[in-house]
Amino acid sequence: MSETRAGAIRSLREAVRHAHFLTPGLADAALSSLAGFVVSLYAVRSLDGPALGTYSLYLAAYVVGSMFAQHLLYLPSQIAALKAEPAARPAILGPTLWRGALLSSVVAPFVGIAGLLLSGDVSSSTLVALGAGAALLTVVTPMQDQVRSTLYLAGEHSRAALVSAMQLLFTCVALAALYLAGAADAWVPFGALAIGAGGSGAFGLMITALPPGGAFDVPPARSLMRTGMTLLPAALIQEATIFIAAATLASVASAAALGSAEAARIVARPVQAFSLGISRSLAPRLMEAGEARSRSRARRVVFLYVAAIAGAGLVYLAVAGWSYSLSPFVEVVPAAYAKEGLVALVLVATLAGAITQVPRGVLLGAGMGQELLVITVLASLCRIAAVALLAASMGAYALPVAHLLSLALGGALGLRATGRLLDRP
Repeated sequence: MSETRAGAIRSLREAVRHAHFLTPGLADAALSSLAGFVVSLYAVRSLDGPALGTYSLYLAAYVVGSMFAQHLLYLPSQIAALKAEPAARPAILGPTLWRGALLSSVVAPFVGIAGLLLSGDVSSSTLVALGAGAALLTVVTPMQDQVRSTLYLAGEHSRAALVSAMQLLFTCVALAALYLAGAADAWVPFGALAIGAGGSGAFGLMITALPPGGAFDVPPARSLMRTGMTLLPAALIQEATIFIAAATLASVASAAALGSAEAARIVARPVQAFSLGISRSLAPRLMEAGEARSRSRARRVVFLYVAAIAGAGLVYLAVAGWSYSLSPFVEVVPAAYAKEGLVALVLVATLAGAITQVPRGVLLGAGMGQELLVITVLASLCRIAAVALLAASMGAYALPVAHLLSLALGGALGLRATGRLLDRP
């Protein structure tokens, strides 16, 4: 057998091995994203422009609220678990889940009042419904994600994907039940999402093989929170920027303009789902490469990540990025295509955002929270300033344009920091 042929066979085997490794993560993200897509589709078809804009604002608000438990307790525990054998890593669940729920419960009321920024555009009953649902999501979603992420850390990728399958099932059943019960439209989206996250999280905990006591010495909560204090500011600023950008667009332009941007974002969800699936499978490897300061390990993972996301994203952009007579997307989400080119712009920004997240995993594994904070602050300031300057003249287009500008800055800084890290002995 010639050397060239042998090399080709090795490459094919490597591709098959990677495809098999990534399949559960892709299925996981597809299922969980489908649950969100079904709910968002209900929202975009049942809520009017201002109410849809408020729904988008609350989506951003609950993600910001979720950051506290996620980065003060859950993510530090996952980083600490990298030092243990995979089978011992689920030991982090017991000490972190109830503490995380308590912390999220303190934050949740602040999420519930976020809609007061748009109180003049929507009814009080709509604000109450969306606010209560977003507050509940702030508590249950990070818990479910901790269970699912721990399964990936333990090497139980198929079980993690099963958690998302149950999330889709619970969400769809809840959506149908709330609709058939005659619940007001504003109560349905977040209510269904909360039931889906809570039910699937409980299911995931039941199927997680918890190690015997003493298998892994989980750091105390105080130690985890000290680590988390270096991670929270960057994550909080990043997510708060999305909220502030949305609120700025709604204030300078209108809630309806924010609703148009939200409709375009819904069309972009498959790209987000695909990148999330790749990330769920490869993020632990990126973190391990950062912890080991290994350029070769990082290069292999990054190449696979970027190639998969760029290839799939460009295909989806060609299919869904524009309006044409036989497009199923125009039929399902017509509001997204009301402004020409908006969907394509949002898709490009989403694709770029997924790719520029690569350095974050490496830097997290290396414990470089301060570098992440500096990068995030600069990129966030760029994004907010761009929205404020462009909202009046560009309307809904201002959000993706500002996002692209901030990604260009943050991506360049992230690559530079990662390069310096991997050059160290």
